[in-house]
Amino acid sequence: MSINAVQADGSTVVTQRMGSRSDVRTTGISGANGSIVVETLAGDLTVTQGTVDAIGVGVSAHGTGNIRLSAQGSGSDLYVNAHADVLSAGGHVTVLAAETVDLGTSVDVRTVGSGSLDVEAVTGSVLMTESTVLGTVNGDLRVRAGDAVSDRITVGDIEAVNANVSLATPGSVHAVMAPGVGVQANGLRIEAGKGIGLQAGNSLGLPDQA
Repeated sequence: MSINAVQADGSTVVTQRMGSRSDVRTTGISGANGSIVVETLAGDLTVTQGTVDAIGVGVSAHGTGNIRLSAQGSGSDLYVNAHADVLSAGGHVTVLAAETVDLGTSVDVRTVGSGSLDVEAVTGSVLMTESTVLGTVNGDLRVRAGDAVSDRITVGDIEAVNANVSLATPGSVHAVMAPGVGVQANGLRIEAGKGIGLQAGNSLGLPDQA
């Protein structure tokens, strides 16, 4: 980015010049334990992977920095595109959409230490692929989707190493059936108004790790 400041005589002086920028990050140098909040008030929010500083990362918070990604306004969706990981080194992470949360291929949404993870689609579904990972270590993990029986949670890989997992929706919870994909947790709570392991009327059991 280059800013040309207009002087009193009409000439210009470049006051700021930056090279390419990528990702939303706090670091130990300029933002130790800094939190990140990215929110739309009326529209979709899309996270894509970086191209300069850290390939495969979309949002990264240093230390105990928290992360909040929120797409607000009626019908607003939140998309985390392929390889755009959302990572905290120990803070809490919230991923929230007024309608649907769509977590793409090879996306990790993780925190470590005591950080917890909360993913919610208020009036829609939470969608994961077989290579999507939601992960915590000592913090609990919650996924909540929708306000109608047509809404659903599609379960990819969920890992709460020393903690608990809650999956709740008035619709259905079903799994992406793939080797090594499932739910790993100390405790697992599933609340589904329509059914568990159902997709288009066919039985789909949760993976063996559940």
